[in-house]
Amino acid sequence: MRHYLFALLLGLLLSGCFETNFNFETVIRRDGSMDRKVQIEGRSADRFLPPSGPEWTVKTFETKGEQPILEDVQYHIHGKGHFAHADDFTSDFQYDVSRLIANLTPETREELVHDLGLPEPLENEVGAANQVDLVRERSFWRTTYEYRERFQVRRLIPILIHDLKKEIHRKRSESSKLLTHALSGAQAGTPSGTSEPIDLSAAELEELAKRRLVEEILPAFRFHSEVTLPGVIVDTNATRVRRQTALWDFNGVDFEDDFSVYQLRVTSRSSNIGLIIAVLVIVVSIIGALVLRQRRVLARRGGRRSRNASSGGGVR
Repeated sequence: MRHYLFALLLGLLLSGCFETNFNFETVIRRDGSMDRKVQIEGRSADRFLPPSGPEWTVKTFETKGEQPILEDVQYHIHGKGHFAHADDFTSDFQYDVSRLIANLTPETREELVHDLGLPEPLENEVGAANQVDLVRERSFWRTTYEYRERFQVRRLIPILIHDLKKEIHRKRSESSKLLTHALSGAQAGTPSGTSEPIDLSAAELEELAKRRLVEEILPAFRFHSEVTLPGVIVDTNATRVRRQTALWDFNGVDFEDDFSVYQLRVTSRSSNIGLIIAVLVIVVSIIGALVLRQRRVLARRGGRRSRNASSGGGVR
């Protein structure tokens, strides 16, 4: 019973310890300004920093989770920001590197630098961030908006794989010791069945770590992003489109370049109706003024002819 309870607790810990949901809502205005909402929630949300800067309003809080057995805490980061220009946007996807580095022993730090080739200082080389790029091209008839957002994870994946390899090696070593102890206490004879090999090559250990990364850890980081642009969306790599809004749903497995980069891309075109109407009003006003002026000129000429005709009739 105690063994079953321990296995249950361990399973709950492993299944939920990385669970984090990211929700981003972006609205681009016609003048190029940008409104942004972000929500980061889950058991690992505290591993990420809330956005900062004068443009942001941020609220952080904790709630009790639904697991009755464990001390289950859900962390929440909610933020709203307004940016006069998209270039002023500050990242709302930032891993708390200082917390990670602070928990490293000098031996572990040296191990990461030596084994993974991570350059010092680690604080400047490890992390996560997102960057927004908006290009607004305006012509007489229409304005084109090209929105790009890049999520980047820098060197965290190699560190995670490194830790997974150590954990796999530790567990298999413990299994080997237990098996040796069991065999030494058993009666002579060949055990029934075959046991999984304990010793692994470096390639096999790497493969097991990557498999666990892809199957258990990365899917727990779930992203939802919505980007609303003026006009009609004409090109995007979004999961789906709803009117003027492009929507993405992805997780850590969908990141490219060894799970380090994910890019959002959407383009829209908007007719410059206000400018066109203003120009038409000006043109119509000019034409109306010219027509009115021509009528006045013709009216003056007609009046002169009438007066001349009246004067000629009196002389006769």
